[in-house]
Amino acid sequence: MNASIIDWCEENYAVTVYLAEFWNTITNVAFVACAIKSGVQARRAKAPLRVLLNYVWLICVGLGSIAFHATLRFDMQLLDELPMLLFALQSVYCLLCLEPRISFRQRASVMILATIAVLFGVWLYIHSMVPVVFQLVFSCIVATCLVGSFRATALSTRSGHKGAMAAKMAMQRAFWILLTAFGVWNIDLHFCDSLKWARLQVGTPMAVFFELHAWWHILTALGSAWFISGLLMLSAESKDVLLTSNYFLPSISNSENAKEE
Repeated sequence: MNASIIDWCEENYAVTVYLAEFWNTITNVAFVACAIKSGVQARRAKAPLRVLLNYVWLICVGLGSIAFHATLRFDMQLLDELPMLLFALQSVYCLLCLEPRISFRQRASVMILATIAVLFGVWLYIHSMVPVVFQLVFSCIVATCLVGSFRATALSTRSGHKGAMAAKMAMQRAFWILLTAFGVWNIDLHFCDSLKWARLQVGTPMAVFFELHAWWHILTALGSAWFISGLLMLSAESKDVLLTSNYFLPSISNSENAKEE
């Protein structure tokens, strides 16, 4: 099987012979844990299926990334990257559902065109084996989500939607956490030699603080959990949903149940 076309800054098989990138592998548990915790809470709060699917895709991102970083194989790399695209596309659909002037037929048309464009990008990526192709495709969808979330939050605030303030808080936290994660990802990508030198200087266990791709996983998991919570609070079904902060994670509950307790 072909080796992956990306090899991150962590030294391969440095901790154990069973995992190619130990820290990059185990930190993906954050995706699964955040998705299960928030997903179960959202399900109990009767979140719409379109929002719950985001938690499913987030779990798939974590499991796929575990497979990739543990093996550094290209087929496993696709298991890491394709769920990221599916998560982003599902987020676009959730945001389209918040647009009052867009009909179901229009949403379906937009999603079909977006899916076709993404499939073409994936085909081009697999055949070219050039990472920047995937990065461009994913960045376009993320940019769409960014603009859409800002617009949806502004519309919700102006309309006096009950969950508007909680949604704004969630989206702001998601933005800053994910922006930090993106910065960490870039430092790991462009300053690998300096990070390796720093890890040698501080030694184990402090070296883990310089495994920045691993921290990218944790921050992205947290940011994604807050983003999905924001999508939930923006939805019409969120009138009885209470969103609070439980340390770094969102806490979702049914406001009626919370009052009873």
